[in-house]
Amino acid sequence: MALNMEKAANNESIITMNHSEYRYERKFFVTNSTTDEVTKSILFNPALFQEIYHERDINNIYFDTPDYNNYKDNVDGRDNRIKVRLRWYGALKGTMKKTTLEIKIKKGLVGKKISIPSGEFELNTIEDTYSILKILASTIEVPGIDLAGLIPTVINRYTRRYYISDDQKYRVTIDKNQSFFDTHLKSNSIENGINDKNSHIIEVKYNPENNCYVNSITNHFPFRLSKSSKYVRGIDLLNNM
Repeated sequence: MALNMEKAANNESIITMNHSEYRYERKFFVTNSTTDEVTKSILFNPALFQEIYHERDINNIYFDTPDYNNYKDNVDGRDNRIKVRLRWYGALKGTMKKTTLEIKIKKGLVGKKISIPSGEFELNTIEDTYSILKILASTIEVPGIDLAGLIPTVINRYTRRYYISDDQKYRVTIDKNQSFFDTHLKSNSIENGINDKNSHIIEVKYNPENNCYVNSITNHFPFRLSKSSKYVRGIDLLNNM
């Protein structure tokens, strides 16, 4: 059930005002390395990264069409694709404070994120994800996206740390302790999921005008650049349970 949810009065102006510009995101899916080793690869980089913010837990409910069109577009590598998710920080279950509906738009090699504040919800069972989506669809209008035509497909959770280069042009995040939960009402419980405590995901984020210099940073990482979608990986892992 939603708490303090109000009808968005002017969604087009919200979308215009609350989104990041297009940017690059380079990803490294890292296995067989400890958190300490991954962290040192960032801190010892010539770009002189420093940690910012505080480490925090991120939770997402992903929504897709019943035919999983967004998942398929990602797997097929389509140039123009989207992902729809509800994000919040802190505990996975209970009161979800300050949630944000996020639309990730990918065009070729760059992407941007539309963020719409979405109020508070209660999440204690898988069934709650369907109630949350129903409320979102009735209170928020996103031009070009039919929220009422989507379904919850996966929940994921991970811990993130944040870094920024000395020149303030490049941001790096490290994600660890990933967990994935099915949303298909098999047990209606959020207790049993797939936990991945061994892998890490490094993301380097920067504006297009800084693309010509990014290799001087990434070439110093002892990891290979890779395509990595937490959403796709979650679906794949859960389908193989």
